[in-house]
Amino acid sequence: MIDAGLRVTLGSDDPAMFPTTLGLEYLEAHEKIGLPLDAVVRLAANGIEASWMSDDEKARHRDELARSCLELRRELGLVGWGSG
Repeated sequence: MIDAGLRVTLGSDDPAMFPTTLGLEYLEAHEKIGLPLDAVVRLAANGIEASWMSDDEKARHRDELARSCLELRRELGLVGWGSG
């Protein structure tokens, strides 16, 4: 679906029924499914864009995601991760 250009997002479904969190879903997308880290970042960005938040809230969350990704790249020594 991602390769077909669809806006794919992750969700934690019903945490009362399924023992997971959104963070674990992202981790599993990378570790178990093998999505590259930049694709995982794209999933997070897609979630922001697909939400019903106001444009201002989306902008704030996009900025926060970009800052978090930059910080993580620096911590892990990964150059270019999440840049596109």
